Amino acid sequence: MSKTGDAPAGKLLKYTSYLFKNPNISEKEFHDHWRNHHARYPLEAFKKHGVVRYTQYHCTEATRNLLTPMVEGRKNNPAAILKMEILPVDAIVQIWYDSQETWQAVAKEPIFGNAIFEDEAYLFDCSRCYATLGWEEDMVVDTQIVMPGDRLSSCQCQCRKCDADCPAK
Repeated sequence: MSKTGDAPAGKLLKYTSYLFKNPNISEKEFHDHWRNHHARYPLEAFKKHGVVRYTQYHCTEATRNLLTPMVEGRKNNPAAILKMEILPVDAIVQIWYDSQETWQAVAKEPIFGNAIFEDEAYLFDCSRCYATLGWEEDMVVDTQIVMPGDRLSSCQCQCRKCDADCPAK
């Protein structure tokens, strides 16, 4: 099996985990500790093994509340078929790397058997966590359409397909 799954050549794998804070600590303490303490642990291992990018995505009650009007508006719009819910996570980790060999090498580092796992027990609600692995496809970057193949932005017939099955071709 390929060490990149079915990701197209040249695409980085992107690991994402959705985490919940330990209910015994405050939201403020959680985000401060995660950003200023916990985040430091894997940095050297990531650098050593070629991890391309590591980000933390902080979700607070205040930012979730900003999302509420949009989600409720969509739910109340009879034309909207896709109904949304606000994901109640507190934290999202995103890590980009080139292959599973990279991730396997990182996972063997001693820091993952000690400090990181111990700190996770303090920081997170360890009874629940979700993870995904995939790759990104950019569609718009820096206000420019960069969609792969750019078929839809050059569509003249408005079929919204513009591929081999396009009736106008």
